[in-house]
Amino acid sequence: MTLAYVVSHADDHITIVLAGEADVRARDELREVLFDALAARPTHLTVDVRGVVFIDSTSIGTLLAVRRAARQRGCAFVVTNARGQVRRVLNVAGVLAALTRTGPVGEAANVAS
Repeated sequence: MTLAYVVSHADDHITIVLAGEADVRARDELREVLFDALAARPTHLTVDVRGVVFIDSTSIGTLLAVRRAARQRGCAFVVTNARGQVRRVLNVAGVLAALTRTGPVGEAANVAS
């Protein structure tokens, strides 16, 4: 199974809905999709992982890198709908709270950075 995604724009909010396996084979594509969205300068970037059935450390690292870059640009970043294996892996990795909550835009990103 590969990684699939849909990008939607609503005003200054971009939502990316992911499905499939977010693993090392999808690393470059995931990184490109997320950083391309960030390059559009949204004020909010949401990554909906409802359809992701597997996530590995490379994809977690990508999510954290995008979160850090978003917050440096004053963009609120959040991962939503983490369930099952994805939720467990994010929790075990110690990044679930950092990725699934939004702080004030422009707040320093020092949690799980």
